[in-house]
Amino acid sequence: MIAKEKKPHTIRETLVKPCALEMAKIVLGEDATKQFSQVSLSNDTVHQRIKDMSQDIITQVVSEIKQSPAKISMKTDESTDISNHSQLLVFVRYVHKNNIKEEFLFCEQLKTTTKALDVFKPIQSFFDRHELAWDLIGSICTDGAPTMIVKNIWIRCYGQQESSTCALYTLCSTSPSSVELRNEILEFLKHQQSPLADNFEDEHFIVSLGYLADIFSLLNDLNISIQGRNVDIVQSREKVVAFARKLPIWRIESGNLANFPILDNILIGDGKTLPVEILQEVKNHLEVLSTKFEGYFPDMDDLTMESVWIQNPFSFDISRLSNNDSAKDDFIDFQEDPKMNTNFKRAGMDVQQFWCEQIPAYASLEMRAMNVLAPFTTTYLCETGFSALLNLKSKWRNRLDVSDDIRVVLSVTVC
Repeated sequence: MIAKEKKPHTIRETLVKPCALEMAKIVLGEDATKQFSQVSLSNDTVHQRIKDMSQDIITQVVSEIKQSPAKISMKTDESTDISNHSQLLVFVRYVHKNNIKEEFLFCEQLKTTTKALDVFKPIQSFFDRHELAWDLIGSICTDGAPTMIVKNIWIRCYGQQESSTCALYTLCSTSPSSVELRNEILEFLKHQQSPLADNFEDEHFIVSLGYLADIFSLLNDLNISIQGRNVDIVQSREKVVAFARKLPIWRIESGNLANFPILDNILIGDGKTLPVEILQEVKNHLEVLSTKFEGYFPDMDDLTMESVWIQNPFSFDISRLSNNDSAKDDFIDFQEDPKMNTNFKRAGMDVQQFWCEQIPAYASLEMRAMNVLAPFTTTYLCETGFSALLNLKSKWRNRLDVSDDIRVVLSVTVC
């Protein structure tokens, strides 16, 4: 509980034990208090118990990874802790008990620099130490930073082929409050005699700020919608494609600003229409944004057909598959199998669970589906992990080795 709640190891000795002794004295008497006082709850005792739990968890996780019938997906990211040390977090996603499981693998401090090779070495050491084969890995997800792109190193060292992964870069947001409080901000800037005050008196700047607040709010909503646990590429693709399809229809030539409420409120409040030059800037920006989306997600069209048959295997038109596709014969048998149809209806909307259950009967189709469903889509778990790291390794505990504590905090496996 101490590790789960991210509390100092000394809390048992300084708070929990005195409270327990006081309760025992009141409820059970002096004899019970003496017996309770013999229980060791020191810092070293708590640390050793957390270490034992951590070892039990990682033993279970490694065993499950080795037994996974499909290739695993790995997610890595690094960040700096309170003592300015770089910490590497690694998560894995694999098939366990007819479902896809997301699990924390390890956290390790990078001793020197944060180059790609420095990131690769702890992963290599972990795999060697636990006798994990490199061909277990099917895909790797990172935040796209140069220090995290270890693709070339992996290929050069182990001949591993890169799997297709869809990663979404974190999208920044312009706060709507900066627009809603523009008058108050203007007064503050004037009071501070800041040259920025001129911007908040400029009509062009305020209208542009309103548009940016709207568009970044929409982008932030998209970003949030694909975060979380158990989100796969199929789900993320649906949201990204839907957003990209909306961009060309967000035309405001007619004065319809339904998709830009902050901008609309500014114009209504000032009793003005959208200036022609800003209208053109908005049109150009939406066109550029649409093009950028195609650049960020170039493989979305390739995922379209895969997404269709994975989500609706019995309504999928098999003629869309090439005759040279080795899976076509298996797909015909699959669609004509009444048992599979029943299982699909029973699974409902849980597509991941359904395809995990098909491993014994239709292994080739299942493996093809897992190539799409198993990879991570974002570094969400790493970001939540870094939040936990900040709570564990605070300025009062800046020398703490968090490797065991953070495993107990982030793991879903019960020790």
